[in-house]
Amino acid sequence: GTALYRLKTSSTSVALILALMAEGVDVSALERVFGIREGTLRTWLTRAGVQAGKVHRHFFHHLILHHLQLDELWTQVRQGSRVVWVWAVVEASSKLVPVLKLGSRTMDLAYAVVHDLCQMLQPGYFPIFTRDGLKLYFYALTAHFGCWQLPEGTRKPVWEISSAFLYA
Repeated sequence: GTALYRLKTSSTSVALILALMAEGVDVSALERVFGIREGTLRTWLTRAGVQAGKVHRHFFHHLILHHLQLDELWTQVRQGSRVVWVWAVVEASSKLVPVLKLGSRTMDLAYAVVHDLCQMLQPGYFPIFTRDGLKLYFYALTAHFGCWQLPEGTRKPVWEISSAFLYA
């Protein structure tokens, strides 16, 4: 069930090729040098990514991260024909990246990033959050770090942000 399971190529060669791809070496150059088809190389990369996701989910839970920076960056894919946003949550001191997502710059993705982060944090723990100027983070964070309260003498509950929530 690992990324290297049932491969005909040696694990050393696969690891070298994946490292070269991670360094930005063009797939067509790797195909030419190693004599391995582009489709096979992309399959290895996909399998390695799926395996890395499994390892990430296994180890990244009940985290206590003190200061989280939320940011999104844009990049162009395939010679600039498509713009993709890279959403990242980075722990300020260790530079640990608990959440990294690709997609559009929308409220849905902001909620998905914060939701994934909340699944990894120690229950009841509140880190300090900082972000750039994107307002979507505020809505996503306050939706996850609060609860419904029923004020005395009323029938309608209101959403109340936790007093332990720190945000800048």
